Amino acid sequence: MKHVLRAMRPGGAGGRGGSIIKLSSIAGLVGSPSLTAHCAPKGAVRLMTKAAAIEVAQLGYGVRINSVHPAIIKTYMGTNVVNNLVRVGLAPDEESADAFVQSLHPMGYGQPRDVAAAALHLASPASAWMTGAELVLDGGVTAT
Repeated sequence: MKHVLRAMRPGGAGGRGGSIIKLSSIAGLVGSPSLTAHCAPKGAVRLMTKAAAIEVAQLGYGVRINSVHPAIIKTYMGTNVVNNLVRVGLAPDEESADAFVQSLHPMGYGQPRDVAAAALHLASPASAWMTGAELVLDGGVTAT
């Protein structure tokens, strides 16, 4: 972020401002069993985004900085989260762990395209007055 801001700010190589999108996780918003080591840096991304957004806005860089916080997305990494529940003893088997994780998502698992659509929105002029925001993509997990 430090290096891209040099290029994006007025007088930089690009000098036209723009949008920086930080990828975090709902683990940066709420704690999660078996993911302690994952929660800490994701929470740091959340607050770094907010602090940097305020700073560059006050400096007049014309750069918006927001973060995206997906829940478990049906990918290799999402499968690892499910398997980790079994590994640490929080679920008896993979099927039970998957059923538990899926039950946390009222709208079901997210898909990679859901995250891509959110990033596209944040990169577009439709979010021109959004900075320092956290866009939660969790199918309702944190609403319960």
